[in-house]
Amino acid sequence: MKVLFFERIWLQGQGGGPNCARAYINALAEIADEITLVYPTKSGKEIEGISNKVSNLIPIPYELSKASKVIRLLKGKLNPFYNLPQYLFEPNSFDIVFFSSSYASQGLIKRFHKIGVKVITLHHNFELKYAKDNMSPLKFFFTLYPLYKCEKKSLKYSDLNLFLTSYDQISLCNFYGKIGKVSNSLIFEYKEYPKKNIIHKTSNKTTFIITGDLSFVQSNKSIIPWINLYYPVLKEICPNSTLIIAGRNPSFSLIEKCKKLEIKLIPSPKDMDEVLKKGDIYICPTNLGSGIKLRIMDGLKWGMPVLTHKVSARGYEELERRNILKVYDTIESFKSKLKSLLDEPINKSEILSTYDSLFSFQSGIKRLSETLLKNNIIS
Repeated sequence: MKVLFFERIWLQGQGGGPNCARAYINALAEIADEITLVYPTKSGKEIEGISNKVSNLIPIPYELSKASKVIRLLKGKLNPFYNLPQYLFEPNSFDIVFFSSSYASQGLIKRFHKIGVKVITLHHNFELKYAKDNMSPLKFFFTLYPLYKCEKKSLKYSDLNLFLTSYDQISLCNFYGKIGKVSNSLIFEYKEYPKKNIIHKTSNKTTFIITGDLSFVQSNKSIIPWINLYYPVLKEICPNSTLIIAGRNPSFSLIEKCKKLEIKLIPSPKDMDEVLKKGDIYICPTNLGSGIKLRIMDGLKWGMPVLTHKVSARGYEELERRNILKVYDTIESFKSKLKSLLDEPINKSEILSTYDSLFSFQSGIKRLSETLLKNNIIS
């Protein structure tokens, strides 16, 4: 089986998008006989974290001036792929074409569909909603129609549409109408990790952790209101506690807010594990966007139970059933779920075992392979 994989985002650094893309690239590299990866590149954005089992790499230079970016925006161009080698489009060159997001399929999906290649699209989220929550109003205005067309075509012409959450699957089906084959596919790690050396508590002080890309619009718009509304409740219930917020490029307003309330803020930590291993309970306050919030995995892989807003609970329903993850959407539900986590602590080893069974790289390979077999993509 030969796979051609299109990834439109930078495969450099850590983050939800790159790590999700790496997981599927590396898992397919284990399943397929041969995989070719097409991806954008520019100085300072070198590819990282990709399995050495990826057979062929096709980097697409993508260094644009501000003027060029504006022109592309006005023309509705969403993906970076141009001047692709002609052999990619020849019949029988590949058995499967995998698009990592509908963005990546723009201008390409019908070409592959016509020559009879099986097409899979991984929908990281509901792209229109994600764009609305994270783009400026002007950029969203120019992106809206081409993104709508792109997402609709990807749903129509894909032999299999994969979703990271059932919420996104239902939302897209309701919005765009009847589509082809669909399947939920949990996120998973992009490589095997050694087991974490869990630190057992020696004090009664509880440490809460919030992580993520703090420069991200949906992060900033979620965390500051959470501090205003929910942090006083947390301190009321758990006065002898510490809150640590860690992540890349926090905004000035977040820095000032944390300084004022004596919240420990760690901007762009060199080693996030050094932060996470201190935590007792992980909090995800993000209440915007769609898709799955991979930052929750930060807490789980260090054996922390999770307290999260219902928007960020999507895709983690099994952990909610097992009481490892608690969901809130009001101050009252936040109080109730926080108290239950404090009064009924969960053994960290149990959380790690559950995490490994659901989100490890090997479990992802197995689940993806079973999904492809079940939907007659492979035999």
